[in-house]
Amino acid sequence: MSPTLTRRWLAWGGALAAVFTSSFIVLGLWPQLGWDTLEAIVLPGGGGATLAARMSTAVAGCLGLGLAITAALLAPLAGTPAAPVAGRAITIGVLVWYVTDGAISIGFGGWLNAVNNTGFVICLLPPALAMWRRPPSPQNA
Repeated sequence: MSPTLTRRWLAWGGALAAVFTSSFIVLGLWPQLGWDTLEAIVLPGGGGATLAARMSTAVAGCLGLGLAITAALLAPLAGTPAAPVAGRAITIGVLVWYVTDGAISIGFGGWLNAVNNTGFVICLLPPALAMWRRPPSPQNA
């Protein structure tokens, strides 16, 4: 993957992931906007929009939003000497989140959430791996 494609993919993927994770913040704050749908996907049999469930949902959205924005802000480093470090940081962060969030989701019966997390991974992981593995381009070295 070229540095230009890596930058674009990571910037757009980060933006898309930020929009998606922001929906969790919105639904945590204003459950009347679609809590029932969220609960069916993420919290099957969760017991409704309790204060604890809403807070957990909004906080999870904030964490995802932070990771997505961080990845997007590191996109310009593709093709520079700092690319492998940035790529490694994004890759490890995304994989740790994906494995732990997926395992916990499945453990609580939210298997559809684990499946949906794959979209977040597709947004961020391929360009992060490209940054990790690709040496700096000669003009940026």
